[in-house]
Amino acid sequence: MAIAEMLYERGIGVVSSDVFMIGKTKPGNGVRIHKGSARSDTEWDIALPLIATLVRKPE
Repeated sequence: MAIAEMLYERGIGVVSSDVFMIGKTKPGNGVRIHKGSARSDTEWDIALPLIATLVRKPE
């Protein structure tokens, strides 16, 4: 399962890197994170470690 999908299931919205690709280049395995979408610093403080954990070791 893609990282973006795993995060979405946990209530964290990110955009996969393929959305930002131009042409036929194979997209990298990455996500774009927008801190402004967090409603509070507390939400950000909870979400960022989860993102980091899943990026390092997807389930």
